Amino acid sequence: MRKMFVVLLVAMCMGLAAGDSLPTLIKRFERGDWGYQELNVALNSRYHRSNSNSNYPYLDTENPNDDGFEAERNINRSSRYEYQFGTQYYRQQESENICYRYSLGPSFEWSRRTSESWQYVNDEGNTKKTSDTKDRTYYIGARQDFDSEIYFDDIHFFAVGADAYGSINNQRYEFEDGDTQESERKRLEVDLELGAGRGRLRDVTNVVRAKWMADRLADRHDIELSDEQILLLAQYLDKQTAYTNVFDWYGNASEATFWRDVMNDLGLQLTYDQFLDMTREARSGTMLHRKQGYNYKLGVLGEYELYGNETSRTSNSVSPFYARTSDETEATAYGLYADAGYWFNFSVRDQLGVTLPVRYSLGKSDETIERTEVETEKETTDFTLFSVVPEASYLYQLTDRIGCEVSASAGYYLFGKDIDYSYMLYDVDARVTSYLSASIWLVLDASYIRGDYFDDDAIENGGNQFETWDFTLKLQWRPIASML
Repeated sequence: MRKMFVVLLVAMCMGLAAGDSLPTLIKRFERGDWGYQELNVALNSRYHRSNSNSNYPYLDTENPNDDGFEAERNINRSSRYEYQFGTQYYRQQESENICYRYSLGPSFEWSRRTSESWQYVNDEGNTKKTSDTKDRTYYIGARQDFDSEIYFDDIHFFAVGADAYGSINNQRYEFEDGDTQESERKRLEVDLELGAGRGRLRDVTNVVRAKWMADRLADRHDIELSDEQILLLAQYLDKQTAYTNVFDWYGNASEATFWRDVMNDLGLQLTYDQFLDMTREARSGTMLHRKQGYNYKLGVLGEYELYGNETSRTSNSVSPFYARTSDETEATAYGLYADAGYWFNFSVRDQLGVTLPVRYSLGKSDETIERTEVETEKETTDFTLFSVVPEASYLYQLTDRIGCEVSASAGYYLFGKDIDYSYMLYDVDARVTSYLSASIWLVLDASYIRGDYFDDDAIENGGNQFETWDFTLKLQWRPIASML
């Protein structure tokens, strides 16, 4: 981990030392109303591996100690293959008075998992295998996200956000002893946020693209573009309604007019090879999206969640008490939030981003539990939630077709009626994107998550830990990508 951050720091310093004028260009860039939309269709294949350790006291009836309890440790290891098909529509609009971002993404997933569990007593170190489980899962879900800033002067704004998520998850377990279990989970979540803040974030992708083209002309053909020419080129890219086939500039297609206008206004007389070198990135549309600026905001939030789980088990070896269970939980919460973010582009190749979200809320949950041959149980619980999750991300554009992103976060969470439960969550994610064309690309994603969970019992006996590894290969197709 330390070596990775040293490499990132050296790369950023090299970008600054090179004297790149990109930060100056971004400050000078002016645009009117602007936006873009895109529709992505993805086919994902994922390998998931997880380990978990838990430490809880249990009653040892054969060899009890003074208080009758011993510390027990349970180990669970599982691996899962997942296949997912999903779509996402994304739209972003920027103007002097309002900026908003909207996304909608339904998805379907199928997975197959094998799990093994061990159990041993810490003092003796004896280990025994307690279960061997296989399961398959079908999942269908959809997520909608919306957030906006309404400006009442250059940098002060009102913030409005609304997120919604719904899913149905069906699982079938096959146990080592021949038992089977079916479960179906349904979830609905709605989050609303209202606040006010200061700062402005801008999408600067087309400024970076224009600077990238200018650098290519300078490096390969010794043709220097002035800052004014680069800014004019960026403004033209803002107006581009589709990824234009630049070969048509020398043909008779209607889109050829776009590039003729660009060359004429820039006052450039390029040969065919020079033109192709300059516009190579524009032909493939492969620049990762960039943003720059800062903002911070404070506000109020409201959350609603409805969760239901029905389970039925076919078995002759367990009590009828476990044959069928139904659990439904409805929860509401209200509270305060604070968000801060900063993004900066050191050069055409690299960007650094830092975010700090903080949440505090009070809520109530109503749970209803039904079991076979048992009277229905109902329970109401008041709870408190607090979280702070700082995150840093770094983007590096290797070539005009390959980009890399690395992010790391460390989250601290407190929850419970009297804030007597807590856990730390560490997340490192690395992603490589390789564009095959303007509308088709491959993404290789690797992530590592570690969590340390504590409650009253676990603190005394060493806590609980889990860690997961995920490796995902995505093939994505973008049938719609246009400026607005």
